[in-house]
Amino acid sequence: MAKHPDLHPEERTLVEHMEKELGADRVMSMHPEELSGSLVDDTGVIVVTMNAGDPREAEDMAHACNDAAVRNPEIKFMFGINGLKDDPREIDQIDVGRLSLRTLFTHLTQKAFHRFDIEHQALMLVAMGLGERKGDQLHVPPWMVKDPCRG
Repeated sequence: MAKHPDLHPEERTLVEHMEKELGADRVMSMHPEELSGSLVDDTGVIVVTMNAGDPREAEDMAHACNDAAVRNPEIKFMFGINGLKDDPREIDQIDVGRLSLRTLFTHLTQKAFHRFDIEHQALMLVAMGLGERKGDQLHVPPWMVKDPCRG
């Protein structure tokens, strides 16, 4: 039986990779309605998941991340956006992916934004037009991103 059977395949892959890197007890995958309460207090990394092109879901996720970042200032976030697996382009190059990234960014507090993985911060900034993609490299002003591992 597959681990995390309730997750979309792309979410499952990301969560399982992070569990191998950090330990299964330190990684959680949650939808907005689950991202609250005492579970957040003890979690090191949360992979937040949403469906591509659903701005309401991205907004709800941002609000949940804002609350979690206040509750646990050491928490780190990564995102998984479902529904883009069959498209060979990068997430910030797909209209519905860009919509999800822009909506998420727009509703995050600065504190919660800087708790995201640095590459995910850069993806949101590029989607907002505050940076650019050159091949597989993301170029953003260095003062706009912050390594969540350095507080």
